[in-house]
Amino acid sequence: RFHFWKDKAVVSTQSTGKHLDLSTVKTSGLEFLRPFQLQISSSSKLTAFVIHFTCFFDGDVSIILDTSPESETTHWLQTLLYLKSPINVSEGDVVQGSVAFTKSSSVKRGYIINIEGSVRRDCEEVGKFDQQFYLH
Repeated sequence: RFHFWKDKAVVSTQSTGKHLDLSTVKTSGLEFLRPFQLQISSSSKLTAFVIHFTCFFDGDVSIILDTSPESETTHWLQTLLYLKSPINVSEGDVVQGSVAFTKSSSVKRGYIINIEGSVRRDCEEVGKFDQQFYLH
């Protein structure tokens, strides 16, 4: 799903997924696996992960296109990866795992995103997730 998710609905820190130089990136660089760790900042239900991007256009005038929840709304939206089962989280919990982006073999501009990990509170696991999403 594509949405614009506002800052007030975000309950964790952010994690940088991947830096891509669009002037030099090769197709092989568009598939990757990245670990992540997020700190929960307020007690709530973890219902989804937000994927967004920021582009920097340098030239005579520098322009930044930012789709993060803190930015102003644009026609570019964020991707929400909804969990099958929301996880109760408390301030201070740590969400850690990995996210893998794989190009779809059947849809030229499509991706398969795998996200897996767990929520830990005081070194004890309080929730797990392992899901696959198709972006077409």
